[in-house]
Amino acid sequence: KFIEKRFKINQSSLETIFKLNKTSEAVLSNTGFDFDIITVIMNLINPVPDPDPYIYLEEKGGWIRHYGVSIIIDTSISCFFNLSSIHALLTIKTVLSSLAALELPCFDLILTENPEPIVLCSEVGTIHGLDQKSSIWEHLFAHLNDPVPKSDFASAINAAYDIKRMRSKDYSSYLFILTDGLYEKSERDRIIK
Repeated sequence: KFIEKRFKINQSSLETIFKLNKTSEAVLSNTGFDFDIITVIMNLINPVPDPDPYIYLEEKGGWIRHYGVSIIIDTSISCFFNLSSIHALLTIKTVLSSLAALELPCFDLILTENPEPIVLCSEVGTIHGLDQKSSIWEHLFAHLNDPVPKSDFASAINAAYDIKRMRSKDYSSYLFILTDGLYEKSERDRIIK
């Protein structure tokens, strides 16, 4: 019961960040740039006398949210020691509850570790990935209960960018990083790069 119910989340404030950005369906049209391959083949096999055949796809219909969102959670001991763990957990709860209320099609959850990050999920919808019965929760809380003394923050950021590059669909993307920012000064340049 870590995630808040949808009706408790302020949808209007979320919609200022995650606006509806893609039409929900494409229909045949006689103008456009994207061909409907099946219609083109059918028209070649059985030509239609219409001088302007409907062989293009035009986006119409209702609007949906078409975003890819990656979350990186810093699991270092500075984020999850006795005094800071409640604040860290409330922040994680707020962010994940907000995403679960939006029904986004592409969600990645990455935990910092040392030396390599742990990818709990990649390219799953928030409805499935953040469901109360999802296996993500067991793994998430197991890692949060056992924070690492020092995590490799830069490798987690690199993993998020690698996942974005390998996505099967092109989404507008957001990357959220939940950390206290207490990394070594020598790591700063690597993180920025």
